[in-house]
Amino acid sequence: MEAHEPIPVRAERGHRDLFPFPQARGGQGQFLEDARSCMSNRVDLVADAPTGLGKTAVGLSASLEAVLPSQGAVLFLTSRQSQHRAAIETARYIWRREKVKVVDLISREDMCLCRGRDGQVPCTESGDCYFLDKERVEAAAARLLEYPLHVGEAMRLCVRMGGCPYLAARAALARTDLMVGDYNHVFSGRDRPVLEDLGRPACASVLVVDEAHNLPSRITEAHSQSLARSQLCSALKGTGNRHFREALTTILAFLDRHAFEPNVGPIAVEALDDDLEREVGANSGEIAQGILEYYQGRPRKRMEELAMFLQGWSSCPGATIRFVDGVKGLLHNRFIEPGLIAGPLFEGMRCSLLMSGTLHPPSRFAEALGIGDRAVCRQYASPFPPENRLVLVVPSVTSRFDRRDESSYMAFADVMARACRAVPGNVVAFFPSYDFLGRTEHFLRHMPLNKRTLVERREMAKAEKEALISELVRERSCLLLATIGGSYAEGVDFRDNLLSAVFVVGLPLAPPSVEGDAIMSRLERRHGPPKAAMYARTYPAVTKVLQAAGRAVRSETDRAAIILLDDRYLSATVRGAFPSGLRMEESHDLSSELERFFDPPDHPAVEVGTAPVLTSASKV
Repeated sequence: MEAHEPIPVRAERGHRDLFPFPQARGGQGQFLEDARSCMSNRVDLVADAPTGLGKTAVGLSASLEAVLPSQGAVLFLTSRQSQHRAAIETARYIWRREKVKVVDLISREDMCLCRGRDGQVPCTESGDCYFLDKERVEAAAARLLEYPLHVGEAMRLCVRMGGCPYLAARAALARTDLMVGDYNHVFSGRDRPVLEDLGRPACASVLVVDEAHNLPSRITEAHSQSLARSQLCSALKGTGNRHFREALTTILAFLDRHAFEPNVGPIAVEALDDDLEREVGANSGEIAQGILEYYQGRPRKRMEELAMFLQGWSSCPGATIRFVDGVKGLLHNRFIEPGLIAGPLFEGMRCSLLMSGTLHPPSRFAEALGIGDRAVCRQYASPFPPENRLVLVVPSVTSRFDRRDESSYMAFADVMARACRAVPGNVVAFFPSYDFLGRTEHFLRHMPLNKRTLVERREMAKAEKEALISELVRERSCLLLATIGGSYAEGVDFRDNLLSAVFVVGLPLAPPSVEGDAIMSRLERRHGPPKAAMYARTYPAVTKVLQAAGRAVRSETDRAAIILLDDRYLSATVRGAFPSGLRMEESHDLSSELERFFDPPDHPAVEVGTAPVLTSASKV
């Protein structure tokens, strides 16, 4: 059977069949079979499932089939709010087969109906709000469960009913079958965990993590803290407590000793605690506890943020790295062991499904999240015709730091200009940094492109970035310059062949840092230097490349070229880090190769996309 041929899918005998479509497409059928098997046997599944496979439909149907007989719940977690809509739309298809109860939950701040211009939520400041009435909140909670509603629709319903949408959604969790939410609801540790609101043991529920390649970094960010000099000064002005003022002055002096020195560290816990013990007779943890007790019932956001930082400074000393950025006036406490948080949470669930189109290799993510010894790892082939994607490596240029100069930026611009003239339609180029982008743009401006140049700027707001996408749709022949770490590389779904080509400029290796060195040292102790280098440097760079490259081909009818501009893509190490299904070819005459791809004798001319796509909602 061909990989793209639809196949019928059925649940095991005696189980509900909630797959919302009559047939599954090739690899999707295998993914669904694996997911059902793992759910039935209470085994975690880590799935590298490419774009177009229908991950959302598989994840929701298989997990709901597993939990409904035992009255458990499914927690479907995403990394961005824009991905919620795809999950809710899929849940509606399932609802037509089984009247599942669904709650879409985002943060309290984003669901607040009375949020001020400064972003403050009234109930967290004064406890007073019209929408807090318990009877109206309970009535709204019941209505939310009648039909799967996207959070925007739920908020409009709650406005009409006079109940707080956030509290209504939290109240509805005790009766829900499916919650769609953000990673933070389970993994941040800062909010009351939704697992408590479910009103049932975690071992009866299933955790589905979408775009799971983002989870390790999101856990790291959620459990890391930074303290700015400006925060210290503000807190110092805002407290009249003499003991706290002395402690803040001591911390400020500690930070100022490293002024104008970039990334000083790593720093031992005792380096700050010794100063505090000597000056105020208490360590960082004791001062944090004192602040929380003193301001209990008297909210002071600045002091609470300070207390959270001081609590984190002395907690998990073996899993954090502390350092000072004196140039920016920041004291950092970075958490670098996401598995310590994720592992116990996954272990407490019935089972989990982690899925993404760039979860490559899945075993690396399983190890990073603390489930490497018990998870089933699978990789699935793309359902799209391989002949619709051309992947070329241009070895005549490199982004190696020691070779960057004006001539190298001009060389990148020259290659891109020649390629743009051979490509019909829109092209997007992803750069490793804004500085690299700006230096290359300088030369591109003086070269014939036959395309209008659009540029992502660091200071752009979301609306301005959306406007650039509208220009791609309207002009149909543009070159968009963007960064590989920005929203265009992952947060936008360029559908309907809106892009004809994607340039990835350079190999996006992370620059040296205190945090990176600490992670490398830990991985070297566990796996040895070669594997540590792959896990800490090469694979993360490849993941960024795969995300960027995946912007162009979003359906089986899309046709696009992926051009990798760096000689290192041909090295055995880097080439071996890419999925085996990605066929990379060395370019010898880029213009001619592109012309042949876009206008082959037996293939019709490429049609340029015409529909705007401003969100990253995945196809079901």
